[in-house]
Amino acid sequence: MTSLPALPPVRPGSPDVVTFGENSVDFLGVVDSRQPDHVSKRALETFAVLCGGQMATAAAACARLGRRVRYVGAFGDDEWGRMSRGSLAARGIDVVAIERRGVPSRTAVVLVDRTTGERTVFERRDPRLVIAPEQLPIDALTDARVLMLDATDIEASIAAAKAARTAGVRTVVDVDRLGPRVDALLEEIDVLILPDQFALDFSEEASVGSALASLDRRFPRRLVVVTKGSAGAEAFTGGQRFSVPGHSRPDVPVVDTTGAGDAFRAGFVAKWLKDGADARIDAVLAYANATAYLNCLARGAQAGLPTDSEVCALLTTAHGR
Repeated sequence: MTSLPALPPVRPGSPDVVTFGENSVDFLGVVDSRQPDHVSKRALETFAVLCGGQMATAAAACARLGRRVRYVGAFGDDEWGRMSRGSLAARGIDVVAIERRGVPSRTAVVLVDRTTGERTVFERRDPRLVIAPEQLPIDALTDARVLMLDATDIEASIAAAKAARTAGVRTVVDVDRLGPRVDALLEEIDVLILPDQFALDFSEEASVGSALASLDRRFPRRLVVVTKGSAGAEAFTGGQRFSVPGHSRPDVPVVDTTGAGDAFRAGFVAKWLKDGADARIDAVLAYANATAYLNCLARGAQAGLPTDSEVCALLTTAHGR
């Protein structure tokens, strides 16, 4: 089987995609990793305050790729919350904000290695931003063809995924760390897109291939995708394994991997929606991988998000056509 699960019909006046989960304001600094470890004070080569967060970035990426998008999430009533909300709205995204008065919004310090583009994230999310299942705007979450969500508020995400399944909405998950009840969330998901390290840790397997097979056995009738950073991505479904290579151009170096996974998932969903019943796993993986790569060519989670034409141009060049 090389096709994807069938999508529900287009709903006039409704978004194509709803994303539910984390938003953030990122304090991003670029550092030179060649400096000695014992140095207690280092200069930042670049510093910027930018918008990010898993599902906020996925929403921004889907919108950039031409999809109609809604974002649902919790914000504080501070300057950073207003910045996050305003950035999403400026992209034409319908924002359903669950506002917490007197609570600071989620922020993160992101340090990017100037040489490799790899990032380290130090995050802070006030516990009062947690969304309980009974606080979910169910109608807003299930008024789409695809629901994308993360594991930030695990019980709310489980409830949202169950509601989506009842409504016939397809679900895609972003989980990057082990934790309580993660298995219960994965049980409710149609497309599992997981980082390779999470897949290895969760499955307790030694290789990506074995992890894919293990996850397929544990979550039958799902599409399991494992992302491998610059090495590309793999998928397993119906007993078949699919693989796409990563992109690499010495003359166009990766400058920041922040938001790469979020862009990958958005690219996956955007291509799935674009091709509809004709969507094929290999083509969707290639499009998603290209979306993630292009986003890594600029600083920050959202600065490099590409358009559909930019993704298609990269794929055309990569395939030699």
